[in-house]
Amino acid sequence: MSAGLGASWLVRGQPHATRALRLYCFGHAGASAAAFRAWQARLEPSIEVCAIELPGHGRRMAEAPQDQLLPLAGELTQALARELRATPRPYALFGHSLGALLAFEVARGLARLDVPPPLRLLVSGANAPQRRPPSRMLHLLPDDALLEELRTYDGTPQELLDERELMALLLPILRADFCMVETYHYHPGPQLTVPLTVLAGRADARVSPDGVAAWALETSGSCHSIWHDGGHFFIETHARAVLADIRATLAQD
Repeated sequence: MSAGLGASWLVRGQPHATRALRLYCFGHAGASAAAFRAWQARLEPSIEVCAIELPGHGRRMAEAPQDQLLPLAGELTQALARELRATPRPYALFGHSLGALLAFEVARGLARLDVPPPLRLLVSGANAPQRRPPSRMLHLLPDDALLEELRTYDGTPQELLDERELMALLLPILRADFCMVETYHYHPGPQLTVPLTVLAGRADARVSPDGVAAWALETSGSCHSIWHDGGHFFIETHARAVLADIRATLAQD
């Protein structure tokens, strides 16, 4: 991937004249834009994958991570609005877990600005924002206790968790991301008008059928859910099936 307009926020797939649709991708807690590196080759040539790089993550690791979701979503909204005004193109938003909340709040923010709405919002691995379970406030745990909690997740290799020096660098980023999710407060507002697709893992203990179905309350457009095998990180363990569904969904648009 190469950086382009809004390089501090965006890491994009290789430009190509046939790219007709931008897919802005928001990653889960602790993820960098590199989580979407393989997507450009696996999606249709007409889709340009534009991965969001948050402060403190990946290429921006020298920056302090942000730990409040709504102010961060506001900055992202303005950055995408500048891109969409400078180089207009149809686009969609995708977010997984933390990224689902960010993509949702960015979609809300863009709806208040003079820019075209996305063709579709795709959210993954998250209950609807008004149906989120009570926070466990993991970001307040001491380092050792937070590491033990991370061992219960299926997205961090155990051998990585055993690398104490590396985890000392990564824990502040994870702590800030967890803080964003755990201190986020949903505020009712106008419904979106865009179609909404919800992806979820059947073995994901962090989502529920009711929580997935409740995303329909956030849009006056259509809303449908797609369930995949796998746990919270099904988008990685079952990437082929997930990307096939994303391709098919975006083809409708």
